[in-house]
Amino acid sequence: MVKVYSPGVPHGTQMDFKQRNRYRLSKSASIDTHRHEAEVTHMNPPASIRYRDAEPTDVSALRTLIFEHGPNPWNHLPEDGVNAHLDRIHAGDEWAVTAWAGATLVGFISYRVGRIFPQYEPEVTRDTDHAYVVEGVVDRQYAGSGIGTALMELVKERLRVRGIAVVYADRHEENVGSARLMAVTGFEIVDTFAEPHRRPHGSGRTSVGRCRLD
Repeated sequence: MVKVYSPGVPHGTQMDFKQRNRYRLSKSASIDTHRHEAEVTHMNPPASIRYRDAEPTDVSALRTLIFEHGPNPWNHLPEDGVNAHLDRIHAGDEWAVTAWAGATLVGFISYRVGRIFPQYEPEVTRDTDHAYVVEGVVDRQYAGSGIGTALMELVKERLRVRGIAVVYADRHEENVGSARLMAVTGFEIVDTFAEPHRRPHGSGRTSVGRCRLD
């Protein structure tokens, strides 16, 4: 899910980068991106930021970052689900790309590969694996720096190397910051539907985006 921090949203409301956080990123001056209204601008990330794939020893830092900087009105962050996903990253069954300022983790986007949204694939590729952006978050201090965009592009690079041709991400329908990030990085909306158990605020609807990598 793409996550974005957006200003003006009341405290205590929960949002969905993956929303990969218009509230999160905007409020601190940043996106989900999990991923951030400013995050989806064309600003260049700081030259001092170092990017690399997550390692098993990073999982504790991933957990701290997402629970400290991810929650906002548009993000769906069930603790059990997030922890299970992080456990799979630790085991090497799912993956993340990370951004570091020195020894400090300042952002990541995680993803998995499978047949998550076969209903949106043509019949000829319905039985082929594609990718899904699971989580995305950027430290509020780095809101608007372009880190979220850089991370999403790195995810796409990793997927191309794996031979994956399509990646999906979802967000709250009304998450403007996340919508911009997804648009900037090549996602097109393929469906929007009611999902009130994940989207208790605003319209209560999820938008699913798809990016073709070939």
